Amino acid sequence: MIELKIKDAQGKDKVITQNWVSTRTMLDYLDVLGKKYKTQAEYVRATAEIIAKTMGITSDEILDGVSGPGYDLFVQNFNNQIMGITDPETLAEMN
Repeated sequence: MIELKIKDAQGKDKVITQNWVSTRTMLDYLDVLGKKYKTQAEYVRATAEIIAKTMGITSDEILDGVSGPGYDLFVQNFNNQIMGITDPETLAEMN
């Protein structure tokens, strides 16, 4: 299960969960991460699109519901969950 927290239009926390993520979806996500982007904006839009698709929401919900300074941490959290990285020691080493 993947669980992400974003803000809704009123600024309140909204938790989005996805109970099933296929290996194909994980591969699609990894393809997006593996691409070279001309700008950081292209990277943010591409990652927002694939995360939104995976979670069953729109990319606008992510772009409007995640703080700019917190976006990298948001993506890292999604990455850890889609890759199944849950071991606290592994997570600590990554940070």
